[in-house]
Amino acid sequence: MKIVPIEKKFVFYANRAVRNFASALTPLGGVEVNDRDNLIDFSYFTWTSGYSKINVDPKNKVKRVRPTNQYGEVIPMKYKLMERKLTLPLENKRRLASRLREHGICDPMVYFSIREVPRIKGKLWYVKNPVKTGGAQMSVVPYGKLKSVFKPKYIIQEAVTDLTLIDNRKFTIRAYVLAVNKKIFLFPNAVVVIHGPQYDPKSTDHEVQINHKKQRRLLLSGLSFHSQIMMKLMVEVPRVFRVFPELRTAPPTDYCLFGVDYLLTSKLELKLVEINDVPNFVHPPDFDDLIVVPMFRSLFYTVKQMKDLNDYKFIEVDL
Repeated sequence: MKIVPIEKKFVFYANRAVRNFASALTPLGGVEVNDRDNLIDFSYFTWTSGYSKINVDPKNKVKRVRPTNQYGEVIPMKYKLMERKLTLPLENKRRLASRLREHGICDPMVYFSIREVPRIKGKLWYVKNPVKTGGAQMSVVPYGKLKSVFKPKYIIQEAVTDLTLIDNRKFTIRAYVLAVNKKIFLFPNAVVVIHGPQYDPKSTDHEVQINHKKQRRLLLSGLSFHSQIMMKLMVEVPRVFRVFPELRTAPPTDYCLFGVDYLLTSKLELKLVEINDVPNFVHPPDFDDLIVVPMFRSLFYTVKQMKDLNDYKFIEVDL
């Protein structure tokens, strides 16, 4: 893959996916921040980072925090993540559904109380804690069992069960969407996450319908329907993101790289599952080198409004 460095050295800092940012930006002339720097030119810093191994300094085994200079002063960041108050309306499943319902584009449908849910024989429903991810505090049940799992402020999402499968297994498509400088961009590849167990559309088993810990990953570019799905994403992504105008109020130097999860029906229709404003960017290293590292390079060029000569480039979508 072609890598085109820039002429001038720049300082960067990340407290998530540290290895991938270093792999992406060092060949372009990037140097990780130290206490003698007075400006971080490009950063991916979020207060949501925990103490997992990807956020821990390998030498000192401490949480990577916002860096300071030799005088103990916080080093300012030029190109940085948006304030989360702008992105949380998309991350929070209840707030996301509320906005989509308001504009008549909530698909699959989401309800906020049991009395709203239609009684449809044989229909399954997902009950979700709107602030949890990765299948935590989530159930899939028929209508008759909603009362046993539903809690105040949870959401009830219509289950999509007529799915395209891979090796008779359910999968999700994670697309990457960049919001910056009042514009929206789509990365031209995506991660396909395949569940472990064989799929049964009538199953209420957490392992079958929700849990994807025993997963394997593929690149969307390696599947026969890649071109079709990318064309559909070029339509679906702006349809959702245009109803969140607050993203366009951010300073031109602020950005957010969203992970947007879809299911794919048997008719190749995309169904929105959720949006993550701080998605996971860490997979096995050989897989990351195929998609995350080139995506981070394109992220850098796009955010800085520089000409991107690399192979994979973010594509602007029409809002």
